[in-house]
Parts: sequence; C-alpha cells; structure tokens
Amino acid sequence: MSKSSVKSKILNDSSFLNIVDDILNNKCFDELKYIEQHATTRYLHSLKVAHLSYKIAKRLGLDYVATARAGLLHDFYNEKKEEKTFLGKLRLCIVDHAELASINSKELFKISSKEDNIIKSHMFPFGKTLPKHKESFIVDLVDDIIATKEFGRKYRNEISYTLGLIIVILKNSIS
Repeated sequence: MSKSSVKSKILNDSSFLNIVDDILNNKCFDELKYIEQHATTRYLHSLKVAHLSYKIAKRLGLDYVATARAGLLHDFYNEKKEEKTFLGKLRLCIVDHAELASINSKELFKISSKEDNIIKSHMFPFGKTLPKHKESFIVDLVDDIIATKEFGRKYRNEISYTLGLIIVILKNSIS
C-alpha cells in the first residue's frame, strides 16, 4: 500500500480523527511533516502508529482515546541541531526523545498521566520510563513494528547488498 493510500485511509476514519483533530491541526505538530524518519516523515510515522494502536486498543476494549492521542504524540520532538556526534544522536534516538515528546505534549495539549506514560515508555526497554498500562505496551509494540518496516524499506538495498557480499565471501572461503 502506498504512502498516500495509507494516509488517506487513516484520514477517512472519522472516529479516529475526532479524537486527534486538535493535534493534527496544531501548527507545531504539523512541522513533523518536514522531518524525515526512516523511509517516511515523522508525521506519517506517528499517524500510522497512532491509528493502528487505536484500532487494537478499541478491539481489546481498552482506552483507545488515550492510545490514539499518545500514539500520535510519541515522537513529537525536534532533533537538537547542535547534536553532531554519533553517540549523541544515538542517545537522542533511543533514550531522550521520549522525554522530549512528553515535554512538548504537556506544553501544547492537555494530556493525562496515562497518555504521558504511553509517550515516555514507548522506547521500552531502552528508555527511562517503564510502561504502566496495557495501552503503553500496545503503542510500544506498534511503534517497533512500524519503525522496523520503515527502516527495512529505507535500507533494503544496502541490507541485500551486504547479505549478498557475506554469502559470496563465505562461499569463496569454503571452496
């Protein structure tokens, strides 16, 4: 399914949109459309995580409102432009961005303590916050699945080339 068809499918789900409309119409959140993340934008990544998490939580009879809102806000941060080192970028990517997303979300939206935990714990087990709710685990898992798929799409050629090279080297070393 293409990016545009995924986005249009999500944006046609009126019950989901009613829950997250204030976030999607926020100028600061809209800036995520211009930040590349894996093979997409941070905006579209967050939209996909939020929508799938929402559908799962709703199907399981859980708090799908908190799940949708926190799923949308889980990556609501901008990189520190001054961060140049690989380790600094890695720490931001794995550990610190959940806390930054929480701070930004509290600043601009009324988020509940459950939503805050979902946002802060979405990098479990690498982040600083443990998941306290079933909804936290849903967003964490959905984010992992979608990010892995996006990452694989972006680096498919490099991974295929590397695996091919390893196979050739192994075959030559055996013969």
